Amino acid sequence: MSQNPSDNQNTQDSILDQVIDEQHEAKLHEFKPKETIGRLFDVLGDQEQEILRRRYALLEVEIAKRQTLEAIGKEYSLTRERIRQIENRAIKKIKERDDFKDVVTPFTGVVNQILEEYGGVMEENFLIDKLIEISPVNSKDTKKVNFEKQAILFMIDKLIDETEKVASSDYFTSGWRTKASDLENFKGILDSLHNFIESKGDPINKEKLVSEFKKSSPEVKDLAEKVIHSALEISSRTKSNPFNEWGLVEWKKITPKRMGDKILLVLEKHTKPLHFTEIADLINKHKFDKKVAHPATVHNELIMADDFVLVGRGIYALKKWGYKTGLVSDVITQTLREQGPLTRDEIIEELLSQRMVKEGTVILALSDKNRFKKLDDGRYTVVE
Repeated sequence: MSQNPSDNQNTQDSILDQVIDEQHEAKLHEFKPKETIGRLFDVLGDQEQEILRRRYALLEVEIAKRQTLEAIGKEYSLTRERIRQIENRAIKKIKERDDFKDVVTPFTGVVNQILEEYGGVMEENFLIDKLIEISPVNSKDTKKVNFEKQAILFMIDKLIDETEKVASSDYFTSGWRTKASDLENFKGILDSLHNFIESKGDPINKEKLVSEFKKSSPEVKDLAEKVIHSALEISSRTKSNPFNEWGLVEWKKITPKRMGDKILLVLEKHTKPLHFTEIADLINKHKFDKKVAHPATVHNELIMADDFVLVGRGIYALKKWGYKTGLVSDVITQTLREQGPLTRDEIIEELLSQRMVKEGTVILALSDKNRFKKLDDGRYTVVE
């Protein structure tokens, strides 16, 4: 029985896919930034190694920071220009070693592979985080993770010629790209993405945003999700808030600057009345910016702004949730005028949905004969 030619082709395609997957896994297995740095640096003298490690934060510490030429120069009693010369000489020495390409090729291959998966263009921290995910370092070991991140950045920046820096601009935040990537095409993707987000008018969950964007027009329906993720990260116009919602950077719900905007967002996301001290704690926890929210400042904003209603002792809700403003007696008055005469139990039920108070507080308010009158049938009405 003769075999169908299409079956042969399918078998060959399957074998090819398997080979490609195995090569992909082999590359990832060889991605070891710390070991690569160790091998590359063994051609350097002690002083050269120390200067590079300080300049590029290649130290296993909790918070790695790059040191200036001046700071390192003081340590060695050398001028900043002399430190710069030693730094440049050390990098040149690394790149001129006989086995340089053999050592960096596995690293280069993985970096380019990740970049290509995400459309050839990635925001710097986004790229490094994706590379850290496939490195052998334990994600819970902060010192090693920090070293690994700095090692990756050093090699991309100083040793690899296949990648190029993407400068900050009206379109992009700082990032990296493959030399083969088309920035103009990527700008087109960003334009479509910005227009789509603007049409939504409100922040949206990342997964939902990607899904809906792909359905928004024929031009973007075939875009890979990873490419859209990368576009969101590198765009200078998009940003996420602490609740994994994406939108335009100028939106108050994405970049809240005023205290009232931060309070509003916290209450919206927690969907229930909160004490002003809880609100302050949540603002600080979510870290909208570097400013510390003090309880007294939060309380003052809650008192002054019209968006918030006091519903209990120090407890505030959003007015748009349907809460009435004013004291307990004011709320009773508004309720009776809206609904007409009500029994005591009906008034208590309504008030407990509006205020976090005890029943006795409502009954005490109803006893004010200057404001409320008890009818013959036991219901209460407002004294006009």
